[in-house]
Amino acid sequence: MYTEEQFLKKVNDVHGDSVEVIGRFKGVTKPILFKTKYGTCKYPTARQLYDEKITPSIKCALNKTEYFMEMLREKHP
Repeated sequence: MYTEEQFLKKVNDVHGDSVEVIGRFKGVTKPILFKTKYGTCKYPTARQLYDEKITPSIKCALNKTEYFMEMLREKHP
């Protein structure tokens, strides 16, 4: 079982500064909100956020239009 501090450290080790956890950690099997440079996202389980094989994408974005527009702004300023 992870504490919130251990979870945040593990996420930081995997993603560095590219992901900011904004939701409260309630356990690895509970949903978690986080922010990327493109927008706010949600995973159904917090465990997905520290899995090195899973990268945040538009699929987990709460507002897919906003996420996509931020991606476009980065590619075509």
